[in-house]
Amino acid sequence: MLDTIKKTIYAGIGAVVISKDAIEKTLGEWVEKGKISSNDAKEFFARASKLGEENVGKICKDLGEKRDETLPFATREQVCEISERLKAIEAKLGIEPVSKPSETPAAEPAANAAPDAVEKPAS
Repeated sequence: MLDTIKKTIYAGIGAVVISKDAIEKTLGEWVEKGKISSNDAKEFFARASKLGEENVGKICKDLGEKRDETLPFATREQVCEISERLKAIEAKLGIEPVSKPSETPAAEPAANAAPDAVEKPAS
């Protein structure tokens, strides 16, 4: 799902770039044909660019809010809180904390753990 969101955002940004190029080209043609002045073209392009940037910013903000509502990711504060709670539980149970998953030894039942509470290592 995250990949789809990324692709959608990139497609939107690509459309903005293409639109910006198309507007710039059209304005250049109008200036050459004398339909508008060079200053008017520059003003219009600046206003259109600013409006486009504001709209892209709003869309990105809206997408971020929708992502936060839809995808249940933990915030940094929540992860830190859970980590602190886990450390406290490990300390109460007398379990040595493991810092990296690659350093995790094969699961061994703790002396005071119930037999069904211990996960068996994969064979």
